[in-house]
Amino acid sequence: MPDKLISEIIVDVTKLEVGKSIRVRDLNLDGIEALVPAATPIASVEITRALRAAAAAAAAAAASAGKKKK
Repeated sequence: MPDKLISEIIVDVTKLEVGKSIRVRDLNLDGIEALVPAATPIASVEITRALRAAAAAAAAAAASAGKKKK
């Protein structure tokens, strides 16, 4: 069935939130069989280690500043 072969799949990820993924099972493949398990992620949004460390440092600074005001 070469007429069913596709060269690309376009997926809208604009509403994908941090920590969430789009998996093969979320796609509408219209009669096309995926050759990978349905649970395979195709796109995910993750926070980088540097950003995570900066957020933790900011939270610690805010908590420390809150304690000093008491």
